[in-house]
Amino acid sequence: MSYKITTKHARKTVRQHHKEYSIIFFDDMKYNIIDMNKAFAPHITCVYLPHKKINLFDTASDTSIDDPDDNSYVQQVSLIDPHLFENTTKSFELAIHKPILFHWAYRHKFQTKIVIFDWDHALSVTNGVFPPNAFSMHSDVFGAGTFRRTRKISYQSANIHLYDIAVFLMGGKTRLSGLIGMFRRLHREGCKIFILTANSIAIDHKREFVKVIQVIIPHFQENHLICSNLGANSGMTIPKSQALLQNPVFQRLVG
Repeated sequence: MSYKITTKHARKTVRQHHKEYSIIFFDDMKYNIIDMNKAFAPHITCVYLPHKKINLFDTASDTSIDDPDDNSYVQQVSLIDPHLFENTTKSFELAIHKPILFHWAYRHKFQTKIVIFDWDHALSVTNGVFPPNAFSMHSDVFGAGTFRRTRKISYQSANIHLYDIAVFLMGGKTRLSGLIGMFRRLHREGCKIFILTANSIAIDHKREFVKVIQVIIPHFQENHLICSNLGANSGMTIPKSQALLQNPVFQRLVG
């Protein structure tokens, strides 16, 4: 299903309805920040998240994998892409950005509050999420780096534990625990949490991806996952502001 909401008139309508609620958006790419500001200013608070290089195997860090040999996801990922561990970064810093987020939520306590997070290198410390069929014995048939859509394979059937995936993607148990606690408090504060990502797993393996998200964001709703990627087979993306406006949930909120 597609919605054409790219005109100036539509954006003006969105701005008018924004008076009833407030939005905060976190992203690690400056062009996404600029895009969202142009589409929704002044009714959105955009927070740019600069990258900080991390080592997931540094046990002295708060973003370390405590027992990599006991993590079902790490074991499999290291076989598929051993260099993935070299490109990990921490962008959303709990010590820095959590107070910003809580202050924003308190300041807008009489409005409907929407918190939007980018995924790769924003919430997650790595780029991409391997779908469940990447770990299937048949995945080599599809070619390196290409994972076709399938509804028959789940992380459970691939012997990958959801918690293990969350530990890896969030940069260890310490950071994961901090994020879970943060999102629980935001839920109590009445905030609606959205994930707005260009990661094609949000289209091609949406249900399994949502299961992973729900480990991190316990009250996350499937229809709050928005993707600016048109699917692995197309290889195309659209601006995040446009993707947001095409989502039925957001359309109901704005009018």
